Order: sequence, then C-alpha cells, then structure tokens
Amino acid sequence: MPHFCDAIACCPCLYDDETKIGREVHQRITNEIKKAKKLARREIKLLLLGTEEAGKSTVIKQMRIIHGKEFADEKSRAKWVQSVRENVLESIHILLRNLEKLDIPLGDRGNQEHATRVMDAAKKHYDASAVPEVFHAIAALWQDEGIRECYRRRAEFRFIYLSDSSKYFLDQVTVLADPKYIPTQQDILRVRKSSTGVQEYWFSVKGCSFRVVDVGGQRSERRKWTHCFEKVNAMIFVASLSDFDQELLDKTANNYEDRTVNRMEESLALFNVVIQDRFLQTASIILLLNKTDIFQEKLQERNLADYFPDYAHFQPESQPAPGPKKDPQTAGQYVLSKYMAIKDYHVAGKSASSSTEKDEQGKVWRPQPKTKNGQLMFAHFTCATDTKNMKLITKAVEDRLAEEALSIMALRV
Repeated sequence: MPHFCDAIACCPCLYDDETKIGREVHQRITNEIKKAKKLARREIKLLLLGTEEAGKSTVIKQMRIIHGKEFADEKSRAKWVQSVRENVLESIHILLRNLEKLDIPLGDRGNQEHATRVMDAAKKHYDASAVPEVFHAIAALWQDEGIRECYRRRAEFRFIYLSDSSKYFLDQVTVLADPKYIPTQQDILRVRKSSTGVQEYWFSVKGCSFRVVDVGGQRSERRKWTHCFEKVNAMIFVASLSDFDQELLDKTANNYEDRTVNRMEESLALFNVVIQDRFLQTASIILLLNKTDIFQEKLQERNLADYFPDYAHFQPESQPAPGPKKDPQTAGQYVLSKYMAIKDYHVAGKSASSSTEKDEQGKVWRPQPKTKNGQLMFAHFTCATDTKNMKLITKAVEDRLAEEALSIMALRV
C-alpha cells in the first residue's frame, strides 16, 4: 500500500489547490481591511457642542430635513403633537408664575379662574391635549394685558427659561387645540425638548460619510463629553446671540449664595474650555452664532451695552466710526469678536480681531480663518429655524469639510 506522503507526492494538484485557496482567502481579508481603512478615512466626525437652549437640537433637525425626508409625512409629524402642546402649557405656566413675582396684576380679573385651571393642569402633569378647557383658558390668558406685560418683561425672569418659541405657539393656540391638529415642519423645529445623553446622526456628502455627535448642553451632561472628543474632524459650536440679557443659576457656587451668571458669558466660558481640549487641536472649528431673528428683535427693546459695557466703545474694523448700537450687524460683529478673541488668544497667544466678509446673499459672515497645527475656524450667523438659511450654511460647511477630507485621502494614496 502506498504511503500517505507518497500519495501527496503523486497528486501535487491537491497541495496547489489548498495553497491557492489560502492565498485567495488572505487576499480577500487584506482587501476588506484596506476597504475598511479607506472608508474610515472618508468618515468625517462632527462634534456638536454648546450651552443649553443654544439651538443644537434645531440644527440637528434641520440636517435631518435637508439630507432626508424627515417630518415630510403626517404620520411622523403626528408624533410631535403632545410635545407641542406641552410646550404651550409650560410657557403659559411660566408666565403665570412670574406674574406674581413681578407684581403684575391680570388685566381682567375674570381670567383668574382660567389661571387657576392652567396652574392645576401644570401641577398634575397630565396631557393637556385631552382637556379642551385647558386650551380655552390658555387662549384667554394669552390675550390678557397682564400676561402680555409679563411676556415683555421676560428678561427679568430669574432661573426660569421661557422658550424662544413661546410667542410662536401661543399666537396659534386655538389651532393647536384642534383635535385634528398635525404639527408642521416649522412647528417641530421650534419645539423645545432638552437633549440628554449622546446622540448620533449620519449622512453622506460627496462620497464622504458625516457622523454628527450631539451631546447634551446642560451642565450636568458635560461630564459625558470627554469620551466623544477623540478623532473629531470638526467641532460645531452653537452659541445663542439672544442670550445676552438672560441669566442662569450658577450651581457651582456656594449653596448658600444666590449667584447668577449671564447666559452669553456662560457660552463664552464653555467655548474657552473646549477650544483648549487636546483632542480638538487639529479639528476645524465652526462657530454658529444662532438666533439672529430673536437677537434683532431684542436689540430694539434692550441696549446690549447694559449687559456688556465695552460694547459702547466697539468699532468694527469694516466701519470708520462706531455703528448704531441697535444695529444687529454691529452688535453681531461685537459678539463674534468676543469668540474670536478667545480663539486668537489660544492660537496666537494674544487677543486680536479678525476681518470678516459677507456672502453674496448678505446672510452669512465668515472671519478669515487662522491656523495652527491644521486648526481652522469659520463663523456663520444663523437662524436655525430658517431652513433656507440653514441649507446655505450646512452646504458651505459640508462641502468644505468633504473637500478637506478627500484632499487628505489623496495624499495618503
């Protein structure tokens, strides 16, 4: 009988076939690894940061609308009915609570019964949409001159944040009370819903996969941020322009102190911290100065210099003399200069201002980018609830980052 080794020697094809199969398997694995690495290089990670109520959630909603068909059908929008109605109940509840604190009487004493009904509904936390009487009471109260006066003095509210969309929803309270009501895309964009934890959203542009990582803006959420900072291509920092006249309770202060901090100062302080993070030193910085619409409205009622005294002497580089203090462009350039001063201090080791330019539609201002270790900074004035405005800005940002990523890939080939 032939020996086993002799049999193999007599049939070399068996050995050759096994070797060939092994090489093919190895090649497939190698190709998959190369493909995975290539895809990883084409992934662009965007980190979305900002303080609470800056508008980060609205930016995410806009991305979902722009890059897909989010909220396009009634079924998906119907899921937001309760959130919209809860926003309305919360808004009128906050106004009623501050009515007494500001010593403002109701314009019509007959509305006291409506006020009691609304306060009771808010305390019980039940679905207001199931109680038509509650919405009837809200509609009556919103027409009350005392409530309107309280709304005009909302900047005086302490430790309680009244949603920027309160007036938007209260103005159409009778529509929202309709049993057949379905929110519009604009309604959904304006709904206030605090984000907690870390959320991710994906979309593709020019063959590059964008991964947007949204972290909660509340102070209690910030301890969760650190592990999200690695391998970030760009940081999108959302800052609210309209926060200049609002305060929040500084919970880091001594418990026996009633210390407050200006909301815009809080945003500047947070920007100062994150811009120094070691993981973000090579990441592009995209600053979205948000809520231009509300900012413009507030400037007609309030003086920015009352909250930031140095604004009284501010003179944009593009103007030979100080601009009008109620001018939103001058005021916007001032706020931008505050963020640029922080960026320039850490990049160049000194305070400096940056020249700006306006795009062809006159809606976007961008400072000339400065670099260090590959770090770039771009700024845009935004109204996150304006889809047309956000389409313009997101396209500019995404195209720039995609081209940058593809250029880096070309160098690695």
